[in-house]
Amino acid sequence: MANLYVVRHPDGKTGSPISADEVKKRIHRGEIKETDELSLYPNQFAVSITEYPEFENEFKQGDKKDKKEEKVKNEFADAEDDKPAISVSDPENEKTLFFDKNKAEARAAQDLHEEKTAMIDTTKLREEAEKKKLADSLPAEVANTPAPVPIDEFADEHTRKQETVVFERPKELTKRETPITRNTTKGRIKAAIPKKSFLVMIMLFLVGYEMYEDDHPDTPVKTDVVMVPVRPQLPSGGANKVDPEMSAKVYGEGLKPYTEDTVQGYLRAVDYFQKALRLDPQNVKALGMLASSYLNLIDSSNKDENTFSVINKLIELSRLKQLDVVETLMAEVEFLATARRYDAAIQRLVDYSKVSGKFDPILYYYLGWLYSLKGEYGNAMKYLNLIPASALPMPRLYYLRGFLHEENKEFDEATAEYGRALKLNNHHAKSILGLVRIAEKKGELKQVVRYVDFLYKNPSYQSPGDYIRALIYRSKLALLFQHPDEAVTSLEQAIRIDPKNEDLRLEYYTLLSSSGKDSRYKSLAQMYALILDGERNIRAGKIHEAQAVLLQAQDTFGKSTVPFEKMGDLFYSTGEY
Repeated sequence: MANLYVVRHPDGKTGSPISADEVKKRIHRGEIKETDELSLYPNQFAVSITEYPEFENEFKQGDKKDKKEEKVKNEFADAEDDKPAISVSDPENEKTLFFDKNKAEARAAQDLHEEKTAMIDTTKLREEAEKKKLADSLPAEVANTPAPVPIDEFADEHTRKQETVVFERPKELTKRETPITRNTTKGRIKAAIPKKSFLVMIMLFLVGYEMYEDDHPDTPVKTDVVMVPVRPQLPSGGANKVDPEMSAKVYGEGLKPYTEDTVQGYLRAVDYFQKALRLDPQNVKALGMLASSYLNLIDSSNKDENTFSVINKLIELSRLKQLDVVETLMAEVEFLATARRYDAAIQRLVDYSKVSGKFDPILYYYLGWLYSLKGEYGNAMKYLNLIPASALPMPRLYYLRGFLHEENKEFDEATAEYGRALKLNNHHAKSILGLVRIAEKKGELKQVVRYVDFLYKNPSYQSPGDYIRALIYRSKLALLFQHPDEAVTSLEQAIRIDPKNEDLRLEYYTLLSSSGKDSRYKSLAQMYALILDGERNIRAGKIHEAQAVLLQAQDTFGKSTVPFEKMGDLFYSTGEY
């Protein structure tokens, strides 16, 4: 979902929420000045508009654009002065002017055609320059390291046809123009440069100037990943005749992507379970597994009231149609865990075992998972060890075991468990991220470049939070290879996905200040460090210490509204209205 911004002028006036594109347009029209402040809607606190990375370069570009336009106007003025004057009062000249006008219109049409052709070719030249720049942005160690698994161009035909729902790149970034012609004998691009049109020559100069500006290291090429939230939906009644046999078959097909334990897999499973319910609305297992799929996608959703009400309705429908179904129990336990009611979920598992007289291996997994969420890693591993070998061939089981070993600093055992998960699904992004975490803890981050590259190129397997962590690791790797611009770009991408993440902003401003980009970022990093220190004290129940830190932030950075907002939140949370 795109961000909205509210402009706050020095005279106290505020505008209505507008998009980022509208902000840029108003900057170019001169309606928004560098002295204005901006806040993310619906937040009330505002900072100077130039402190937003996405807008700080717009003022510079506006100055450059004005200079270009002025230069073009001057050149056109000189060209107009060289034209012979025509007296329209002379009848002969009037006749000549009429025919010249027709010729001029034909000439203008030809110039317009040549101008478009030249623009297409120069756009391709610009794309080639950008691709070369991106290819050279990381050292040979990164470029030559083989990827552990294929990227989003999947190996099988079925998955290639799947549409990414949670993450997708903007269409403007993937749109291709008409192919340019190449001289095969010399291997060089032939741009269709008109020989006679003075106007087209001016346009070519301007485009070339912009290409030079875009190649400047201060303006790196950005290809954003945009989050599209998952919206749970109740199954729709099918118009076709009920077919329980076909419904059961479709349900079985949906279990395959469900066990992959990736965002993309759960989305595919949702499609299968929805289809199974259209074929047979009484398919209780499909109802339970549809709810479970949505719960496993909860970090990729808005987590609003509608999300939880739909999931709760699915569980209720499943429970009403038939009792004591494992699939319904799984959804109930996951729903309670999402609400952090871990003890209630554990009791639900125990009650089920007493009524049914048996304990399915999947329930041992859920007991271990719930105890891990509570931080009781010993109890969690105890129940996981009760699962017979090969009883649950699921990546999520081995990932959980690996995570428990990792938390216990048993890195070799954790690496082995993550490897077992990847043998079942070599796209399992959580296990790959676990291997990257272990490498960082062991000081061997350079050795997992191929894993970070896979995560960066495959956002559709990950939740937004996991993808942000992948971008942070990419930034750290770029710093290790002495590419600060690439590190800044990765953090900017992460901030655009989660603009309210203050830990990200601290890391971003710290990186900018340490790389010497701009002196103002140093003060911003210091301010956010104080604010984060205050929030840590609040979470620890140290209210007086938090107040002292936030007061220091107010005194030191009084021009920013952020410390005042945080102090207001603190007073509100303690009831000091």
